[in-house]
Amino acid sequence: METENGAGDVILAIESAIGKGSIAIFRGEKLLAESSGEAAQAETLLVEIQRAAAALDLGFNSIRKIAVSAGPGSFTGLRIGIATALGLSRALKIPAVGVPLLEAIAESAEIRGQFFVAVPIGRSDLCFQEFAAASVPLSQPRALPLADFTDLASSRSDVSIIVESRLHERLTQSANFSTEICLRPVTESLAIIIGKAARKRTADEKIEPIYVQSPRAVKTA
Repeated sequence: METENGAGDVILAIESAIGKGSIAIFRGEKLLAESSGEAAQAETLLVEIQRAAAALDLGFNSIRKIAVSAGPGSFTGLRIGIATALGLSRALKIPAVGVPLLEAIAESAEIRGQFFVAVPIGRSDLCFQEFAAASVPLSQPRALPLADFTDLASSRSDVSIIVESRLHERLTQSANFSTEICLRPVTESLAIIIGKAARKRTADEKIEPIYVQSPRAVKTA
């Protein structure tokens, strides 16, 4: 790991609601540290943050801003990430910002035309959102079963679809997947994408999570 020599404030980025989560630490545009696979549970997230902060000359005291995914994603994972970000924000007396994940991925994609962004939110479901050029949202985040989304994507073969890397594997291995679908995987960790998007956003007094319910959920009396 590298120390934080260079220009720009140090940002800690947290994404704990997709898969096993990830964290990243930046100074300006320079990535100082990253970790994937141990950021989705409360008991491991802080441990991973502490390990990553060891790359900084002053540890936690070097951090000047915290960015956290606001969702969509796992309900429990979102609560863990946001609670951790707000707790560190208060303890370190530094700002925290919530970053909508699908918007952050859209901004990183730099696609000129209309496109979809999709992430997994369960074993058999995903959440997607449609964007125009310049990453302008055209819809609200919406959940669908994988099979239904594949049908939708097949009917919109003129539209690029940016998907989280593990979801990309699942979709391309599906028997219903059409080779005419323009599917592109996210190549960076989601925490890195959150950290980059946070540079353009101001701190929030209250971070509102984006909860998108699985279409399979059934209400009980």
